[in-house]
Amino acid sequence: MILTNPLFREELAEIIEEVNKHIKCDYVQRYVEIPSIPLLRMQVLFLFLHDSNVAREQIKHYLVSTTLIQLGLDCHEKVTLVPQYSEGGIRNRQLSVLAGDLFSSKYYFLLSNIGDVALIRELARSIYRINEVKTMLYTGTGWSKEESLDMRNEIDSALYTSFIPRFASELGLIWHSIIEQFCLIERYAEGLMDYRLGQAIGEKSENDFYPLFQSRIEQSIQELKGKLGGLRNEEVKQEIHHLIEAYQKQGVFSHSIT
Repeated sequence: MILTNPLFREELAEIIEEVNKHIKCDYVQRYVEIPSIPLLRMQVLFLFLHDSNVAREQIKHYLVSTTLIQLGLDCHEKVTLVPQYSEGGIRNRQLSVLAGDLFSSKYYFLLSNIGDVALIRELARSIYRINEVKTMLYTGTGWSKEESLDMRNEIDSALYTSFIPRFASELGLIWHSIIEQFCLIERYAEGLMDYRLGQAIGEKSENDFYPLFQSRIEQSIQELKGKLGGLRNEEVKQEIHHLIEAYQKQGVFSHSIT
């Protein structure tokens, strides 16, 4: 966890613990690799909701629900399309689909318990859009590197930006950009790490995305630096600053934050 404010850290730790309770299923975990919690996106959404003066208990409901949806989508993403003939392979694929359905469906239950039908509708729209873009990406041909990465970023950010029309007012455009830029940084940072790992073990990549990743990360940093001044909540602004610095210290990019 990167947040530095003790109260924020405590609150987010409780939310993560609640997510872990919902995804705990010994039988599924025995056969299926559960995706990692998307911690960066979770923290950025957490900060957005705080900046929008959403009540603490609501923030918990919203983050748990959104994270469960994301984990469900990520489970489905891992389902192999390669025909499986062994008992273990067939079971793994079936359980991956079922685990994804289980996690995703829980958000209906959690949000319906607090009567937030409007947000259920917004999240459902974003899930529809995510699956629509995935279909375009995976069935289409001839996408450029830039187009492919733009589509991936929409897939990564759609759940989180769906909160903006509901809670943001004049800062909506600023927060939309902040969420998108952090999603870009997260994906490109992972891409750079995979590339460097491949280089370390002598792999050669047929599609060298490295220069594009570097360029996009630098663009995202500049975008984020330009948006920080528009935030009103100083605590939130400082945490956004720390999120950027934390990635910087990992050696993902070299620009300093001033």
